[in-house]
Amino acid sequence: MGLLFTLYFLLPPVALSSSLVVDEIDIIAIRDMQLRKEGGSYFMDVVCVVRNTGKHILKFQKCKFDLSFAAEKDIRIGPAAKNEVLIGWEKNSPHTDTDIRFVTQLATDIKKFHSEISSSGEISSLILDPAPKLNLHIRGEFNVGIGMKQGWVYLKGITIDWILPLDVPRDVFVRTYKAIERAAGKGDEPLDDELDIFAS
Repeated sequence: MGLLFTLYFLLPPVALSSSLVVDEIDIIAIRDMQLRKEGGSYFMDVVCVVRNTGKHILKFQKCKFDLSFAAEKDIRIGPAAKNEVLIGWEKNSPHTDTDIRFVTQLATDIKKFHSEISSSGEISSLILDPAPKLNLHIRGEFNVGIGMKQGWVYLKGITIDWILPLDVPRDVFVRTYKAIERAAGKGDEPLDDELDIFAS
């Protein structure tokens, strides 16, 4: 209590509120990843499970994120922008999970992206891991709205720089790894009924 009282007078109220709100949000897992080709460019869709342990529904606005795989060095995936993201909240639950889809356009040529991933021993070794865990590096800027009974309270200019060890289903990881391999011309052509078909 004494520490919180001291922080309140040392820090601007908005900065303190922002840190407390963001601390109630955690990304706990990757549910799905898919590589796809659209208009001559490759995109990686990353679906993350976001957990809200607070007591308010949250609204992220004007979101600008940049995603990388954190291994021996960062392997940049690319930028992802969203105008609005709602983080759910259920009154009688200790936490509420929400799926958030990050749509990222690959920041590098697909062959270079494949080369960086395949040359990473840390990432390549996950193919044989029955319960792989990927380190996802997320940098971002956004505004956050806090749902109150009167309406919304908005905090502006939130910045995050997180490295998160995330569980990912093995079949999702292997499927995505092979999709990147095929797109770079290093593997067999995908079959029509495979989930990693490159949609246009």
